[in-house]
Amino acid sequence: MDRRATDPVSISTGTALAREETTLGTSREAVARSDPAGHAVAFDHRRQLHGIAHLGGRLDRSGRGRAACRRDTGQDRVRAGRRGGRSAGWVAMLAMLLALGASLGWGAGDFLGGLKSRSMPLLSVLVVTQSTSLAMLATAALVRAEGPPDLGFVVAAAGSGIAEIAGAAALYKGLAVGRMSLVAPISAAAPAVPLVAGLVLGEVPGPLRSVGLVLVVVGITFAARAPGSTGRVGPSVGYGLLSALGFGTFFVAMDSASEGDLLWALLVARLTAVAAIATATVATRSRPRIGRADLPVLLTIGTLTTAGDAMYATATTLGYLGVVAVLAALHSVVTIGLARIYLRERVAVPQQIGIAGCLAGVAVLAVA
Repeated sequence: MDRRATDPVSISTGTALAREETTLGTSREAVARSDPAGHAVAFDHRRQLHGIAHLGGRLDRSGRGRAACRRDTGQDRVRAGRRGGRSAGWVAMLAMLLALGASLGWGAGDFLGGLKSRSMPLLSVLVVTQSTSLAMLATAALVRAEGPPDLGFVVAAAGSGIAEIAGAAALYKGLAVGRMSLVAPISAAAPAVPLVAGLVLGEVPGPLRSVGLVLVVVGITFAARAPGSTGRVGPSVGYGLLSALGFGTFFVAMDSASEGDLLWALLVARLTAVAAIATATVATRSRPRIGRADLPVLLTIGTLTTAGDAMYATATTLGYLGVVAVLAALHSVVTIGLARIYLRERVAVPQQIGIAGCLAGVAVLAVA
């Protein structure tokens, strides 16, 4: 007599197999009605079950079958699913934390960059800060010693570099000629660019995101009023809007470029930015004037910018672009806070309403 005919493990395995085949026989027809390949899928699954039953008998003969069958329970599979859900939750949380870290680095760098742009030429600030970032990224690339990704990713990285340097130049100029607490929240409208890009690609924002966009637009309208004027828009507002456009384009392009290789995306972006600065310097026939006392602050700006870029690019590979971009755009809160603490800046009531609207819109977009 065959041992498997009377063995409890074989009987339980065969019973489970019979139940599974009965279920498959019922569901296979439904699957086949919606998917011509349904019969093949069901057959493959049934063949795998036969293999499991045969393996259960072999393991039992060696004295390990009962333990193996006890371990292979539905409760274990539920626990594995919960572990997978928790892992996904931790990854999403890490992406948000990295985006917030990027906002801290960018916000502090923007404050220092705008401050230095008041006492020295803008191109001089950009030359040192961007060159510092390029040196750090190039060193990291040499240490890792891996080749560049495909050309498509390189083009996206180059585009992100142009967009970021344009946004940074506009922001530093706006912070230099206007109030930081006014320009920074307008620049925070950058996440609207990824959302608009999504609309062009057919992505329709939900009700909550629509509310966030409306708050940002209304906030910009109020914040754009020059103090003591009757509708006149200050020049710094234009720089803030250009900055938002540049950074928003950077968000989209860097998200695409970082899919190829994170470090190379950052390196190519920074190399392109430095090349653009060099071209502008030659075209304007300007000569960078950098004092020795300015170097520590400029090097700090370059380091903060690089850290922010790295954290943002990493976050885009872990979380949703819309959420990551909006959280990273909270760098304006850091800039406003530093301006209030160190520069004692005050703004008119309508502008306070506008700033609050911008920040509220960003917060709504973050949870949408």
